[in-house]
This record gives sequence, C-alpha cells and structure tokens, in this order.
Amino acid sequence: MSAWIYCDDLLHTNPTDDIMDKPYPSWVCAECAHEARGRFSQLNTSTMHEGTCGVCGQAKTVTEPRDYGYPDFTRVYTRLANEARSSQHGQSKAADERAGTAPQ
Repeated sequence: MSAWIYCDDLLHTNPTDDIMDKPYPSWVCAECAHEARGRFSQLNTSTMHEGTCGVCGQAKTVTEPRDYGYPDFTRVYTRLANEARSSQHGQSKAADERAGTAPQ
C-alpha cells in the first residue's frame, strides 16, 4: 500500500540540493517549462496565476506542469545548481581577495 503526502513547503527547495531529491513541482513558470523542453498545448484550457515557480523559486506567472506535458526538469535543476555553485565560488574568492588570503 502506498500513500501520497502533499506538502507545499517541499516544492520550494534550494537549487543547490541534490537534484535527484527534488519533488516534481506543482507550479511552473513558462521559462522553466520551455527550458525543460515542455510544449504548451493551445488546445487545452489552463489557468495562470501569480505564484512561486517550484523549479526556479521566483515569483512569476505560473501554471501546472501538465499544461506543458509534464516535462523533465532535471536539466533546469542542473543549470540552477551549477549557477549557485559558481556564484558561491565567486563570492568566496572575492572575500579571500579582500582579506588578502587569496593564493597568488
């Protein structure tokens, strides 16, 4: 027997977390859906609203992933995680340079 538990807090996680531990988002923005190669169907009725994208975490106009054919967001999560790592690395390098502890 299996059970489904819905918890909205799980959908807004940090992109640096392990990619495979990410739950499938309830709401997605058009940019993330398109980057994940989702295709919006003009034949379906969809409801857009202002909310938080479960992929990028930004406040945008969002809708359900089904409106884009349930795309695989792994590539988007990977890009976000790489950007976060690069940003963290750049910030620590700049801090080392300001403190005079950067390797020469």
